[in-house]
Amino acid sequence: MRPLFTVFDLLQLMGPVLGTAAGCAGGYCLFGTVGLVVGGILGLFIGKFLGNLSDNMSILAVHRGFTGKSDVAAITSAFPDMARKLPDYRPSEPVDECRKKVRVVRDLAEQSAPAVGETAPEP
Repeated sequence: MRPLFTVFDLLQLMGPVLGTAAGCAGGYCLFGTVGLVVGGILGLFIGKFLGNLSDNMSILAVHRGFTGKSDVAAITSAFPDMARKLPDYRPSEPVDECRKKVRVVRDLAEQSAPAVGETAPEP
């Protein structure tokens, strides 16, 4: 199996290289030899940050995409009859809307739950 090399890997490699080159060129033009060294070091760190930015943003996007969907999938698999009562529930909606939709199912569940000390009825 071949190793996978993506555009994001290329950005991570090229960011520090191009940052260093730009920092050295700009530093040398503005401040001479000292600017070349300082600009190169600053360019290296800025390029490294910008090269990793796309990777960090993609991780953040994936995390945001899975958070609500995995919660709904867990609820659907654990409580299928309750999930059928909420066909239009979307976790990305405003919190107040979600609470209104869930309140109906929560009230039904509390009514059918046995009181403290009672045993649950046999199904």
